[in-house]
Amino acid sequence: MMIRLFLACVIASPAMASCPVGADLASGIRLVQADGTTDDYRALRPGVVETISTYTDGYVARTLLGQGIYVLEVADVVDGSIDPYTQAVFAFRMAASDMPLPDPNTQMKFGTTVRDGGGLYPENIVIDWGDRATVTYGKCSYAMIPGTFSHTSDDYDHQEVVHYLPELGISVLHSYFDDEMTEADIYPVADIKTIRD
Repeated sequence: MMIRLFLACVIASPAMASCPVGADLASGIRLVQADGTTDDYRALRPGVVETISTYTDGYVARTLLGQGIYVLEVADVVDGSIDPYTQAVFAFRMAASDMPLPDPNTQMKFGTTVRDGGGLYPENIVIDWGDRATVTYGKCSYAMIPGTFSHTSDDYDHQEVVHYLPELGISVLHSYFDDEMTEADIYPVADIKTIRD
């Protein structure tokens, strides 16, 4: 009887998916939002993480993140390819691999140049990192540092709150707010899993 129970546990273990760890970023980590939207994170090259977001209506977007945190590029994906007419590139004054990792209760300031369909324009970013906390997605819990990103340009200001997960090397968008909104959009995460090719 004990042997059968042991074998049942061994056979069942692969089905009980373990929580993703930092090494899983090579093959991919998927976050599932409460509405079914998925965000797939993959290490693209040193210092750069690619996120593919697939919404329930079929819309797909790609974001490149420096150190898994700082937005370097955003664009729509149409039929598996980047739509160049929707592409926006954010040029920082340092290489992605040199971008600083967050420390709790600190502030960072960056000047960037944005290139999109409207041309070139400067944007300033102030990041306020908060106290270290814990966040839970499904059955998985991670250490987290919340960061409030305040973006300011000549004609468009907005604010994003991200949850940086040091164990995974990624930041998760928690909320978004801009001048035309009365309240922030919140993006609750319901689950997290690894992606196996």
